[in-house]
Amino acid sequence: MTYRLLSHTADTGVEATAPGLDTLLAELAAGMFASMASPNPGSTARWIATRVESATVDDLVVDVLSELLGRAEVEDLLLCEFEISVESRFAAT
Repeated sequence: MTYRLLSHTADTGVEATAPGLDTLLAELAAGMFASMASPNPGSTARWIATRVESATVDDLVVDVLSELLGRAEVEDLLLCEFEISVESRFAAT
């Protein structure tokens, strides 16, 4: 499991590999937030939970990352660890 950041003139991309969709989503999320800032080791940690429903795997990737980014912006959070569970027809994809 790993991700790497891809530089582009107008944006930054994340490329990730993982053995399953749940871990792939976690790696993509970690890469997305790592591209924004490094976590502060002395900062307070807390867990948040969210639920996303999507029609396709592609939509699921976009929807999960959008939801996490939205929550981080609204709640002024820097997310750095991710535990994602895919509970649907996509779980075996």
